Amino acid sequence: MSIRHTGYFRRVRLVLVTATPNSVAQGSGTHVAACNLQAGLEALGHEVQVLAPRGLLAARTDPFSRILSNILFSRADVGRCDLLVGLDLDGWLLAGRVAAPYVAWLHGVIADEARFERGLPRLSLGVQGMAERAAARRAAMVLALSEYSAGRVAALYRVPASRIRVVHPGFDVTRWQKALASVASVAPVDRLCVLSVGHMYPRKNHAALLRAAAVLKPAFPDLAVRIVGDGPERAHLVAQSARLKLGGTVTFLGHLPFTALAEEYARSHIFCLPSLQEGFGMVFAEAMTAGKPIVACRAGATPEVVVHEHNGYLVPAGDDLALADALATLLRDPALRLRMGDSSRQEAVRRFGLEPAAKRFLEAVAPLL
Repeated sequence: MSIRHTGYFRRVRLVLVTATPNSVAQGSGTHVAACNLQAGLEALGHEVQVLAPRGLLAARTDPFSRILSNILFSRADVGRCDLLVGLDLDGWLLAGRVAAPYVAWLHGVIADEARFERGLPRLSLGVQGMAERAAARRAAMVLALSEYSAGRVAALYRVPASRIRVVHPGFDVTRWQKALASVASVAPVDRLCVLSVGHMYPRKNHAALLRAAAVLKPAFPDLAVRIVGDGPERAHLVAQSARLKLGGTVTFLGHLPFTALAEEYARSHIFCLPSLQEGFGMVFAEAMTAGKPIVACRAGATPEVVVHEHNGYLVPAGDDLALADALATLLRDPALRLRMGDSSRQEAVRRFGLEPAAKRFLEAVAPLL
């Protein structure tokens, strides 16, 4: 072990276990989180080994391949380290089999997400939730991204509160700022634009945004609602948009590469994702970095990111008229959008940088080092 110090900490060697290696292109928040933590810790002078699937499993991103990857991980895969950190359910079978303490770093509580789903997604999340529960119960410490998630870990996984720490995540704010600056010359749409970004699951509640758009359409006939993402709800949402006669209002964009996504943030006026459940909601942090006011539901961890009447509006879940009213307030008032957008941008820079997030992580796990 090196005796070099970085801030309050000696140089730490950490093994980060993630079984979603190829899913960045598909928007995997877990894999992006792993990359972000690695970058933040390495910027502070620490060492990070990433343990990920190999061979044929390296190209698979389905949940059952993820579980199989965990079964195949072995003690021999783990090099000398001070800490073994598993993302979500990853690494639960290594807990207790290596000398280093095991930390379960949960990016949204899978068993909590499963409550909002149906059919095959619910079954899949149920199986993953059992593995995540095992990970959380075997861990020396569980890291949750929000107070809301910490409460769900304690309630659903029966983990004592004394073993849970809340660590707000970070992401590459500088990369986002550069991307946004590079597309700043992109001509804005000649219509007021509401952007939504998120995987299309029932808990993301895109249907409420479509209903709100139908309410807004008579007063804002040129309104554009652009939805980035894909998932099992897409066919239902497309059909709902057709029933509501929103064909000229709503555009479904599917998954987008990073630069194209930055362009969508740059040209939008408001960000809206009315989720019914969020473990944290990194898309809100992205929208804040882009300087956008946010409209969302007062549900899950969203109130820990979006501050009502400061950088956006929070409305009761299930109240479509309140959602439409909040959007209308911002659509009518450019000065208000600018003021809330500036508040968003300042908050993002202060809270979500990679190095501040890595420092929060180290402070939380310090008792185990």
